[in-house]
Amino acid sequence: NISISLVKPITNAPGDRPKVQKQQTAERNQEIFCRYLSGIPVTVLAEEYFLSSKTIYSIIAKKKI
Repeated sequence: NISISLVKPITNAPGDRPKVQKQQTAERNQEIFCRYLSGIPVTVLAEEYFLSSKTIYSIIAKKKI
């Protein structure tokens, strides 16, 4: 007599992922802004974060408000 138990692994609820991702993006953007203020050029930030210069400028503009 063999008994098999099918138990679903514990995972985050589907609704949790966007919250986590949003938080990670906010933290990244704050880091980018601080590094920009410390004198790191937009082109360097764009390369390091794999973003376009336009996106970096957009992040900076939003943080200045």
